[in-house]
Amino acid sequence: MKAFRKPIRSQRCLVIASGFIQGTAALGLSKPYLIYLRNHQNPFAMAGIWDTWLNPATGFPENSFSIITTTANSLLRQISNSRMPVILTDSEAKRWINSETPLSRITSMLNHYDSKLMNAYPISPRIKNPEENDKQLIQPIGSRLLIEEKNIPHGLPKGIGYHKARKAYQATDNTTMADRIKPI
Repeated sequence: MKAFRKPIRSQRCLVIASGFIQGTAALGLSKPYLIYLRNHQNPFAMAGIWDTWLNPATGFPENSFSIITTTANSLLRQISNSRMPVILTDSEAKRWINSETPLSRITSMLNHYDSKLMNAYPISPRIKNPEENDKQLIQPIGSRLLIEEKNIPHGLPKGIGYHKARKAYQATDNTTMADRIKPI
């Protein structure tokens, strides 16, 4: 797209998040999901571009940004969505914001993130109301799309009792994105 030619070359930014909200293609935010990286990988960086433009209504300059999207991975396709943000690894994020990184390396980063490293759960459609602002908005109202297995500590028994101990340990991992948010 012509509007992104300059920003992709010289006005790249990182959009930092602990998760993002995406609705289904057909119902939008009437059926929203909170998508996050598994194993408490947060915050994470999404590829962005920024620009400053003159607002014709006010005559004042406005700063804005856009999150770069790519084709959806298999997890996002489960919620009937064809696009997703470009999520960057730590090393990619450093290259993304480095103005010396060649454009060919920048464009090679525009891929979808591995769906095995992500998960999602449905949240309340109240999220689409800008007047709403509470932690309950991002609490699950249904099951996660993928079953999560917590890393089993080294001290748990192996052998015959291993599977029973593993199930008991997994049952204690009821944390949600709302539980993981740290106040600033």
